[in-house]
Amino acid sequence: MTLHKGGSSLPDKKLLLFPEPQECEIKPGYAVLVEGRVLRCSIVLAQDASAMERTAAEIIQNAVCEKAGVVPPICASAPGADTLPIWVGEIARRVLRDEAFEFTNRAKTAGLNTTSAEAYALEVAPTGVALRGVGGAGTFYAAQTLAQMISCQNNDVVVPISSIRDWPMMNERGLYVESKWGQDLMTLEDWKDAIDQLASLKMNLLGIGVYGCWRMQYDLRPTEFLLLPLEKYPDLHTRKTLDYYSARKNAWQSLTYLPAMYEDDFFGEVVAYGRSRNVKVRPHFNSLGHNTLIPRLYPEVSSKDAYGQPRGYGFCLSNPATFKLMEEILGDIVDRYLAPYGVDDFHLGLDEVWPITGLYDFHPQQRIEPWCECVACRQADQNKLFLEYVLHLASALKARGIRHITMWHDQLDRMGLLDESFVQMLEERGLKDNLILNWWRYAVTPFETTKPELGLRRRVSPLGGYWLWSPYRNYLVNIESMGGLGIAESAEGIEAYSLYDDAFDNHQRLLADCGWNYNSVGSLDEWKEKYARYVFGCEWEKGLKAMKDFDEVSALGTTLLSFVQRMDAYPYTYVNPDRAYPRSYPQEALNALLNDEQGAERLQAVIDASERARQAFGELAEKRIPRGDLAAQMEVEAWRVEGLAKVFDNLVKAKEAYDQASQASDDEAMRAAVAKARDHIAEAIAVHYRVTLACERTKADYLQPTILRNWSTVLPFLEETLAALERCLDGAPLPVIDWTGH
Repeated sequence: MTLHKGGSSLPDKKLLLFPEPQECEIKPGYAVLVEGRVLRCSIVLAQDASAMERTAAEIIQNAVCEKAGVVPPICASAPGADTLPIWVGEIARRVLRDEAFEFTNRAKTAGLNTTSAEAYALEVAPTGVALRGVGGAGTFYAAQTLAQMISCQNNDVVVPISSIRDWPMMNERGLYVESKWGQDLMTLEDWKDAIDQLASLKMNLLGIGVYGCWRMQYDLRPTEFLLLPLEKYPDLHTRKTLDYYSARKNAWQSLTYLPAMYEDDFFGEVVAYGRSRNVKVRPHFNSLGHNTLIPRLYPEVSSKDAYGQPRGYGFCLSNPATFKLMEEILGDIVDRYLAPYGVDDFHLGLDEVWPITGLYDFHPQQRIEPWCECVACRQADQNKLFLEYVLHLASALKARGIRHITMWHDQLDRMGLLDESFVQMLEERGLKDNLILNWWRYAVTPFETTKPELGLRRRVSPLGGYWLWSPYRNYLVNIESMGGLGIAESAEGIEAYSLYDDAFDNHQRLLADCGWNYNSVGSLDEWKEKYARYVFGCEWEKGLKAMKDFDEVSALGTTLLSFVQRMDAYPYTYVNPDRAYPRSYPQEALNALLNDEQGAERLQAVIDASERARQAFGELAEKRIPRGDLAAQMEVEAWRVEGLAKVFDNLVKAKEAYDQASQASDDEAMRAAVAKARDHIAEAIAVHYRVTLACERTKADYLQPTILRNWSTVLPFLEETLAALERCLDGAPLPVIDWTGH
């Protein structure tokens, strides 16, 4: 018999649970749910079972069906004849009286936090299974644990004999999904799938960015997202056009659209579905920084320059119209999407209120301040204006029933406002118990402190997977370190800044372990082994080796990660004050590579590591491993890194051959060098095609346009260069090719 409490993973490595329970006792033997193809179990609920208990029963029903292809019945009050009963919810306490199923007493002696509705007990015996939570959420989570424990042994579907007592270490655990490309194409079903995934990992919070703006990157326009239609401001919307190359269609595609959530107005349905899965869905509506759409279309409320002209960025905080507009917008969101479903959580954003470039197409390099310079704002204290804005919006939300009001910590910290006087202001406004600061840091090491001595509510926010249009970036070390800080300083939650992509399943599972049972994580290497066993099963050692190879080019803190990102198109979509805009890509990246003394060595290292990883992931994805779908996601992410490196390797070699052609002493030598350059460009295009096709085969539909737009950025240069070199081989003079953007 094995008693497991707070270790890194179960000693026999057979029971791989995410998140790992606080206490798990594994005993010899199994309870048989399906014998061969014969159903041996039934699920039992009370006649008056709650909606959450019924959902828990359905989770178990679906888990059995997935393994066996047969559906156990859900029975009222009594099990089916001659079946092993699975007692779900309150009925488990009433029906099973022997010591093994006395939940309340066992929970107390095991140290169960009986004040948490998410705590639960789960018992599996040869004669029956029982699960019950302190509240409905706990029963739901017990069902999620049981669903993970159900497995196939020979021809049977079984559950190991076991006793589990479990509860969370942090109250809130989840993702904040930013309003960015890809996420704005998620359908209602996509969001439901995301909620189901979070719920399966006992995460109870999903923040959705519904308004946020960034500087220009594409089409000489600011990058603006609004995912909700606003009844009083119907002219606020953010239509997008994405151009990209499709390998499947062998043609360029152009997609023009409004965000799916905006067009079909289904945010309320997402909120409601989240509640049915114990996932609180709350909106994130930014302003001041990350705010160009509203002030551009409503210049009255925009910050003004010294001449009184609206900037189209930030707000005038001396203008009552600013407060009226924001109260109407926030009130509309609360009344239509939150109040009907009993959600009392709202995120105000308010991060990164700082100067930006890339706002005006006529002068991209101009530096634009967010702070208003009208007469009234110039005469006021900037800190006081900011604080009054924060407190006013928070008070307006509280007046509408919002009890949990979140904002990012950074701007308060940057302005030197996180002190006792700020706490006193919150107390005077009756907001201290309502305001939550999300402390974010996306580095290897966390903050020194989140200032718990101030007595403010706090969540820690690592990076849970982002930049999905770019080569993969592994931020597991950031999640683990921020999770540790949150536990050490008694933060009430962990909420990762993220986008939603199955390729970041490992980030989500580590986040779940850190928030629910941080002590179970152990070292990051131990946790990675656990994850490899989950994905690859008996092939876990090969899978773990592939993961380590891929870490060399993708993990935060490694030398090659920044090298890979400098080759990617995305950094060159931003304005550089010292360069013309739009910038030259891939020429600028190629120039940086050629001027890197270790560039050739690093490029080869990237190719070698990513190719090893990609080949191993691909071989594993084709085998009968537990999660071939995740191995396929890893394969395509390795493909994207390998492909980028090989494209640039061929660009380097093509330029070398072109330079040889430029210096050739006779026509024959020149043509031979041009042919060599042409072959390298043709190979780069072939690599580009293979990566494009891999993305189209594997990535979710809502992610493909933004991934392929970024990846396609290099293609026009490759095709134009190929055509110029081929014309030269057909007799035209050696073309002038600007390889480095000069």
